[in-house]
Amino acid sequence: MFLMAAGWRTGSTLLQRMLSQDCLMWGEPYGQGGLIDSAADLLRRIKDFWPDESFFFRGQDAKSRVKEFVANLYPPPVTVLNSYVRFFEGLFSDPAKSAGVERWGVKTVRLSAAPVGTSGTASGGGGGGERAASEDAEVAPV
Repeated sequence: MFLMAAGWRTGSTLLQRMLSQDCLMWGEPYGQGGLIDSAADLLRRIKDFWPDESFFFRGQDAKSRVKEFVANLYPPPVTVLNSYVRFFEGLFSDPAKSAGVERWGVKTVRLSAAPVGTSGTASGGGGGGERAASEDAEVAPV
């Protein structure tokens, strides 16, 4: 479950507490780092035309790899997606399960109207008042 608030003082912590009756709702200490936004940023850029299909490892043997252009050789997009899933499971799900809680969620506060995953981080962190809201003055027109 992802709880995303539009800014501070919007009731997100109250909602987090209410939801915590049924699951472990993680807070937002990593929000300022763009944890959720940065994951979406790479995934939203993968299109049918990019990256080019020839960039992906398809099981080529060592002899082929020596002869082919390998500067852009990379695992296929499904590998990236699966890696993100494992990352979030390791960060949020595994500690919840260790605490005996099966269901979990994450709360994040966004201090910008910019869509998730645009250049620059839309995630503002917050909660503890680390930054004044005026420092996040970039707001896209609605």
